[in-house]
Amino acid sequence: MSYKKIFRRLHLCFALTAGLFFVLLGLTGSVLSWRHEIDQWLNPDLLTVPVNAQKAPLAQRPEDLQRLLEKLSETQTSAPSRIELPEDNQHAIVVWYKLSADKEKGVSRQLMLNPDTGAILGERYWGRSGISREQIMPTIFHLHHYLLAGETGKFILSIAAIIIVMLCLSGILLWWPKARWQALRQALTTGKFVSWRALNFRLHRAAGFYFAPVFLTLAITGIYFNFPQWITPLIAQIMPLSTQAKKPEQTSAETRLLPLHQILSVAQQQFPEGKLTRLAFPAKSGNVLEVRMRQPNEVRKGAGSTRIAIDMHDASILQITDPKRLQGGNLVLNWFFPLHTGEAFGIAGRIFISLTGIMPLLFMLSGIWLWLRRRS
Repeated sequence: MSYKKIFRRLHLCFALTAGLFFVLLGLTGSVLSWRHEIDQWLNPDLLTVPVNAQKAPLAQRPEDLQRLLEKLSETQTSAPSRIELPEDNQHAIVVWYKLSADKEKGVSRQLMLNPDTGAILGERYWGRSGISREQIMPTIFHLHHYLLAGETGKFILSIAAIIIVMLCLSGILLWWPKARWQALRQALTTGKFVSWRALNFRLHRAAGFYFAPVFLTLAITGIYFNFPQWITPLIAQIMPLSTQAKKPEQTSAETRLLPLHQILSVAQQQFPEGKLTRLAFPAKSGNVLEVRMRQPNEVRKGAGSTRIAIDMHDASILQITDPKRLQGGNLVLNWFFPLHTGEAFGIAGRIFISLTGIMPLLFMLSGIWLWLRRRS
């Protein structure tokens, strides 16, 4: 048996094993490329508010943010786990509350507030599946990341991503032409029309070559998001990779918490041009606050990837992650998310990733057609 036949059978086995997962990840990923825009379009009353042009965004008014949270604490029985701050006064502030594990593991309650008045606009539960307008985007997100099956689904999708990597590699080996210019030209183009079967084969072959690097990037980065311990050792073998403690601990002996606006002012001093985007509060008794910011020209848009861990008792800086100073393997890992979503290249990158998400379905249909014609 020739090596071409061996690779063809392997390619078929990989496609049959992970093909449906490949299509599912592609289609849901296309939707998630525009998650926030679609979510706001579906739920304008929940996620948008009338514009107040007379006030600066809430992220630039830490004293108002503190008053808003103090007012909110009067009606809530638990402390928030995370706060997402809007860039302008047109979008709601999202306050996250973790539910106890004995109720619903992995489910968080989202409370949407008017950033100007503090009025509660509504709520929903991130992690629950449903087809209502409020739940459809969280459902698609968890279908893409967890297969709606928690840690089990995350593991299944990661194994499927590994098979997708082998599917791409076997496809490249099948594509590989002979060392002749004519053979290379035929492998990269569809050539003249001879028959629909020949056109389908050439499209499958040429498009597979062009999209294989993209699929490999999406699969490897997806594995990293679910199980970074599978990918980081490989990166460390190629280039220097430094690791930081994920949860810095309190260093102050103080017991009194400082006002939130004072803590945020210390964080802002570290990156004066950075935009405050997210606050992550400690799971247990409050001591370390993680402040998330986005600096100008960061490769990661949205929340950014600048992080500052601050002791909430004395506002001492415990840890700083500056994406603009990363080197080696840490720089590569920082590119993973913006490459996966396409946001590293702006709107054009997101459009490209959206279109790429449709390709697994087209490859699956053309591959099935080729396989059936070959059998007949």
